[in-house]
This record gives sequence, structure tokens and C-alpha cells, in this order.
Amino acid sequence: MRFLILLLILLISSGAIADEINTYDESCKASIQKLGVALRLALKSAMEESGPVGALQTCNVEAVPITETISIEEGMIVSRTSLKTRNPKNAPDKWELAVLEQFEKGKISEFGEVVTDSEGHQTYRYMKAIPTAPLCLKCHGIDLDKDVSAKIAELYPEDKAVGFKTADIRGAFTIRKPLN
Repeated sequence: MRFLILLLILLISSGAIADEINTYDESCKASIQKLGVALRLALKSAMEESGPVGALQTCNVEAVPITETISIEEGMIVSRTSLKTRNPKNAPDKWELAVLEQFEKGKISEFGEVVTDSEGHQTYRYMKAIPTAPLCLKCHGIDLDKDVSAKIAELYPEDKAVGFKTADIRGAFTIRKPLN
């Protein structure tokens, strides 16, 4: 009887955990949507005003403050990463690298799970792939304008985020939400 009660508690708890994870997923998706819209608006405006070179400058100056603001507003750490980073500060950690590799294989385009570190702290980790849109190719494509290449070299001397084609996975939005 005791075993059945424990099993029932476990089943009820796992349903509650699944509901909680669904809630995390939804809040992560909303945060990513918010970041994506804010970044696209800033880049679109810069692109219209001063072309790809201006968009690079805007991305260099505004992307981090926009991301930090959304992280604070949403109560989670929101950022971007890639296998081919433009800014080395956005290099993936071990967990992100494993997920990015699955994105590259086309097996998944988003993933989330609870991760427990060596000290027992739990964090909900979530990633959503960023596919390359045609507009992205002006700064991330194969045949870049010489002024764009020069600006990339100036702003991002360690850049690896070029050579993409439409629909390639350019990187991912990544979220960490501490749970305890």
C-alpha cells in the first residue's frame, strides 16, 4: 500500500513538474519574442537609415543593453550564442554547445530542461534556434560588401559569423532561469 501511495505522489508530482516546465517554456518563448522584436526594430531602423554598416554599428552598441534590459524585466538571463560567434563573449558553454550541435543536425529547433549543477542549484535552460533570413546575409552571408567586411573587422576582430546561407542556423537565443 505504501508503495502505491508513493507511486501516486510521484505521478501527481511529475504532472505538476510537467506543468511547471510548460510554464517555463512559455515564459522563455515570450522573452525570446520580446528580444527578437527589439533587436529587429533597432537593426531595421539602422539599416533603413545607414545600410548594413550602420546596422553593424547599431548591433555593436545596442544589442547588449537591449538584452540586459529584457533579462532584468523578465527575471531570467537572456542572451544569444552560436557555433560561429561574431563576439567571443557570446561563445557557447558546454550545455549550449551540445544543443547547438543538435540544431545543426536539424534534429530540433528548440530545447529546454532543468539542469542541476555540482552544488545542487537548479536552473531551467532553454534555447531556440535563429535561422538565417535573407536580410541577415548582408552582414552574415558569403559575399559581403567590402565596406561591411571592413566594419566587421573593425568592430569584431575575432568574427566567425559569416558564410551563412538563407535558412542556415545562425545561432540561438539562450535562457537561464535560476529555480532555487
